[in-house]
Amino acid sequence: MNTTRNATSTLPRWNYKKANWDHFTALTAKLAVTSTARSKNANRGTKAITEAIIKSAKKAIPVPRGARKNYRPRPYWTEKLEELENEIKVARKEVEEHPSIVNNVNLKRKTAKLRKETIRTQRQRWQKKNS
Repeated sequence: MNTTRNATSTLPRWNYKKANWDHFTALTAKLAVTSTARSKNANRGTKAITEAIIKSAKKAIPVPRGARKNYRPRPYWTEKLEELENEIKVARKEVEEHPSIVNNVNLKRKTAKLRKETIRTQRQRWQKKNS
């Protein structure tokens, strides 16, 4: 059996939340100045600036890990789960900005609550589907 896979080109993805913007700005300025100083042609200068921006982005902005091409939403997902997930994001940010035992316990509590509610809704969905 001969099967071939279609090669799909995906656009680059960037994790802007974890970007080091100061590093990006410094790199872009440095690379743009050095590359445009060499070119007298407007098209080459524009291309050089674009390349400088992309090169700086690759160094200063991390690429997300585990991005799936064919993402399918979770069928059991509810508004309540969405709210709990948003609460976790807020709690995680609080832990990152103000690390303390109280904040860490709060994050773990919210994570456990989301996990428990997720399992409950998954079971409900499964029972509803099979009844």
